[in-house]
Amino acid sequence: MIEFIRGRMQKHVWWNILTLALLSLLYWGCSEKTSPNIPDPYPDLYIVSTSPAQNATGVPAQTNVTLAFSAEMSLTNLGFILAPTPPDFFTNVHLSSDSRQVIAPATLAANTAYSLVVFSANDRYGDYLRAAFSAKFTTGGSLSNVSVSGTSAKPFNLPMQCFAGLLKKNPQSVLEATAPDQEFYANLLAVTAIDDTSGKYSIEGVAAGVYWPFAALDANRDGRFSLQDGDRLQGYDANADAALDSVTVATSSLAQIALQTPVVGLKVVNTFPFNGQENVPLNTTFRLTFTTAVDTSSLGL
Repeated sequence: MIEFIRGRMQKHVWWNILTLALLSLLYWGCSEKTSPNIPDPYPDLYIVSTSPAQNATGVPAQTNVTLAFSAEMSLTNLGFILAPTPPDFFTNVHLSSDSRQVIAPATLAANTAYSLVVFSANDRYGDYLRAAFSAKFTTGGSLSNVSVSGTSAKPFNLPMQCFAGLLKKNPQSVLEATAPDQEFYANLLAVTAIDDTSGKYSIEGVAAGVYWPFAALDANRDGRFSLQDGDRLQGYDANADAALDSVTVATSSLAQIALQTPVVGLKVVNTFPFNGQENVPLNTTFRLTFTTAVDTSSLGL
């Protein structure tokens, strides 16, 4: 009987030791972020703050655009854009000493409204940004209260792969330029996040002018938007004529601007006679209508 009790007590002691060991492992494993960690006991990656702050005015021309994150960051697959985009903006992007801040030195223009969008981000532990982020600020004294809003159709409705914005030039001509990426960033006026998979967007603080609304898709999911690398644009066609349309911003906000027309390279819009047409006259002038002017010397028919 004594031996039986002693055996029970030894088992109890070892069980307590094992329990304490497991609790210690859980405590120390949760006290500092390590990877991989499944299930992950830490909150999802998020943006703590930005500098300049949201709606900041009078921002100095020489400014470090800074994103503060909740964890140590990696620059791999980081997708963020400032519009208008200062020269060489992406060249000097770097991390702070604690790796929790992404810093991009910028030379900003005077009396200009800027907008920022973050559509992709990963930390060093495998967590990723779950919700796209956007902000705005100005080097001037105030921001416009006018907005351009609407929805973006599939597949340009993914918040962590897409963003919306305004161009000062027709997206079609941007895509067909000799250097599409340079043309895109040179004509970029404003950007904003796609709110959710419904494709909702709202571009805030828009100054008066004529602009082409667009949605952008990071097709290869590398965090870098590049038309030359196969990323894509979608535009606004107000009258369903297969040609992209602009919007005129004055003193009132514009709503229900649907972005649903893919921007493609040079293409035939329509023909005469049209495809499948019957009883075509024997004496007929054939006509091809293209999306933009063509060089007839290189036209193959």
